[in-house]
Amino acid sequence: MNLGAGLDTTFQRIDNGKIQWYDLDLPDVIKLRREWIPETDRNHYIACSILDEKWMEEIQYDPEQGLFFMAGGLMMYFHSKEVRLILQRMAEKFPGAQMMFEGVSKKGLEITNKQTMKSKKTGMLWYYYFPNPKSPLQEHSDILEVIEFFPYWGKIHPKKSWQFRTRLLIKISTKLDLSYFVYFQFESI
Repeated sequence: MNLGAGLDTTFQRIDNGKIQWYDLDLPDVIKLRREWIPETDRNHYIACSILDEKWMEEIQYDPEQGLFFMAGGLMMYFHSKEVRLILQRMAEKFPGAQMMFEGVSKKGLEITNKQTMKSKKTGMLWYYYFPNPKSPLQEHSDILEVIEFFPYWGKIHPKKSWQFRTRLLIKISTKLDLSYFVYFQFESI
């Protein structure tokens, strides 16, 4: 399931002909998505805010089959209390399900927001960050178990053909511990 799907085409790229896939986003975004990427019998769209738990009722969850959530470019737009509420509700509804999302350190948050303010796009400010990048989501250890945690660019090997600026930013981001991916499983609560 893709939380905050936007116009992402992950389903179309990984579809094995069997999976059931859900794309969740705000109603206006899902409306646009339907115009550009048609819904199918195995790719279901849910027009709802992640903060409104009614979307969870539309998910067919069988712990034996498993469920994987991805939230690319989403969680950083919420405050810590909202992230906690989202994760708490998901743990209650989907025990044993797994999730992955990216996050930033406090320094990563400050750098990003400084650039955002320069561009005058104040509606795009980030709020959520990993308070302790060496132990992500520690404040949520009662509802989830971290499986893997790695630098955002940790599994990417820059190529010499890439622009110098891109390779430099990857190196700086990794060296300064600015951004990460965290992969975890919800505990039964």
